[in-house]
Amino acid sequence: GNPCWDGNDKDRRVDFIRGIASLDRVGASLKVLNGRYISVPERCAAAFKQKTYAGDSLEVFRLDLLLERAHATNEFDSLDLSNGDIRSIKDLPRRLSRMARLTRLNLSSNACSSLPELSEAVSACPGLTSLDLSSNHLEGDVSEVLWMLIHQCPHLIELSVRQCTKDRSSAEPKEYAGLAFSRMPQLQMIDGLQSPNWQHRLSFVGGVSPLMSVHHRQPASAPASRAPPNMGRRRSDAAGQEMSFRSPAAWPASASQDPH
Repeated sequence: GNPCWDGNDKDRRVDFIRGIASLDRVGASLKVLNGRYISVPERCAAAFKQKTYAGDSLEVFRLDLLLERAHATNEFDSLDLSNGDIRSIKDLPRRLSRMARLTRLNLSSNACSSLPELSEAVSACPGLTSLDLSSNHLEGDVSEVLWMLIHQCPHLIELSVRQCTKDRSSAEPKEYAGLAFSRMPQLQMIDGLQSPNWQHRLSFVGGVSPLMSVHHRQPASAPASRAPPNMGRRRSDAAGQEMSFRSPAAWPASASQDPH
């Protein structure tokens, strides 16, 4: 590191990175500058200033760097592409289609804006069970994002869409959880709220969920303890409220009916 300048000065870091030719290519050996890891956004900003990449080619370079950062292979079942300042995911479906085992995808804290591009990307992952889209710049409102996911991601169990649209203050989880849970019966969790339908299906014996019973079985001779009186009841909290949203006109009429 160089003690003569502030390593936290973003502009100076990017200018310094511009002068290192190897950093405008995937596979560069240099990873740390002045005690801090060189981030993907920094490398892309430097490549843009250097006019090495621009437009679509810059976003392809960005995805290459993020996949390199994740050490991603086609055998991965989980992929983290968060905090990459991604603007376009036009090239992402081609990469994801090769990852047949992928079940978890994290695209949080980026700048994705195109809903059609996102639709293509998630449709390339038919086995997706966990998706994080929080803190992005998607066009439309959160209900439009949910309607798209209802059609494209039939196996989702866990979902995060908090502040995923351009209007970051557009909605609180309790306002759209009802739509998600009513149209995606397999969904267990959205932005920290648990599905009341999933809670209702759980049957606890001795305070242990059947999902854990393989590890916590009672002896055959031991009487089953009574479940607490409030277990198994459908909760009436905000997560159980079904909200009425208008679906985009592009969706089929059968899918755009009010959840009620």
